[in-house]
Amino acid sequence: MAQSTLLTALLVATSLVSAVKNGSITAVSWGSPRVDIFGIADDKTIWHKFETGYGWEPNPGFEKMNATAFGYPVAVSWGPNRLDYFHIGREQSAHHKFWDGTAWKPDGKYSERLEGEFTSGLAVNSWGENRLDIVGRSTENNYIHKAWAGNDWHPSITKWEDLGGNFSSAPSIVSWGPGRLDIFGIGAEDGSLLHKYWNGDTWIPSDSWESLEGGDFVGDPLATSWGEGRFDIWIAGKDGQLNHKFYAAGAYQGWEQMGGNFASAPAVVHWDVGKIDIIGQFDASDDTSYHSKAWDGQNWYPGFDTWFDKGGDFATQPAVVVKKGKNFLYVTGVDQAGKLQLQIFDGYNWHPAGDSYWPLGDTKKPYHIESDNSFVVQGSLDL
Repeated sequence: MAQSTLLTALLVATSLVSAVKNGSITAVSWGSPRVDIFGIADDKTIWHKFETGYGWEPNPGFEKMNATAFGYPVAVSWGPNRLDYFHIGREQSAHHKFWDGTAWKPDGKYSERLEGEFTSGLAVNSWGENRLDIVGRSTENNYIHKAWAGNDWHPSITKWEDLGGNFSSAPSIVSWGPGRLDIFGIGAEDGSLLHKYWNGDTWIPSDSWESLEGGDFVGDPLATSWGEGRFDIWIAGKDGQLNHKFYAAGAYQGWEQMGGNFASAPAVVHWDVGKIDIIGQFDASDDTSYHSKAWDGQNWYPGFDTWFDKGGDFATQPAVVVKKGKNFLYVTGVDQAGKLQLQIFDGYNWHPAGDSYWPLGDTKKPYHIESDNSFVVQGSLDL
């Protein structure tokens, strides 16, 4: 069960980009064919749309989550019929709502307030059933941490563990398996990348952060893992190039620059061991399309420092979901007109085409029928 839930947790690459804090989206899957997408509407309500295998619901429009969010949505799943959704509220504290397979909890318009006061998005991870880890940057620019271990929040529902540091970016966290958690962030002093990890018993380093050097970095980093003993770090340099470093076989490989023109790390997913897909939006006023590249285990396509142009006219960074074990990708984003757009790769071809998208609804007018305090039925699928 631990391995399957870990893979589920690794299905999603989520955009947490400060520049689009009220326009960013998050996508997650608890297993094929399920995909859930969340975002924040202009009125600060949270919208939700989901694929069950029989089409996107609700149709038309979106489910209204009856919560007020002021940025940084993020969703994770530790297994079938379970969703956990987090956002930053009006008072800059963390809020949480979850789907338990039959209903959203807490009931109605309420969410669970986890306190804290944050100046960036939350990074959330699940390494297995009944485990959640949350890390965010506080008003003092240090990182703070809270964990759900099955019965209670630790250190408590209102308190957070101080991990120290002085950061200019939101954190990124990743787990390659139960008991392991790696945290990365950009240091405020020199723009280098800093790292700390939980080994199952203690934080290492215990009272400081390991410098992975590099830099001068900008935006927010992203960490990913395709399996035990391996993680990859993705981060934008001041020159806009995507920087990459990875840890494997007990050692780090040096930084490499992979071209592009990014203001923050793009979305990165692994559909299997040794496979990498990268999709992001360049930082240019005259280029609002998405760009991509892929690693097949031996070569980068279209090239090490070149990128495919995937078209579109987007206002947000993409949220990307993959089917584990299958070269099947869902690419979603909100365009300049506020329409949620979808593109799919089936292992052979992009649909509807490599540079075009299907519309899934208008996020500026998201609610076809005003909802009350009840919610659209999620559809508990036996996957």
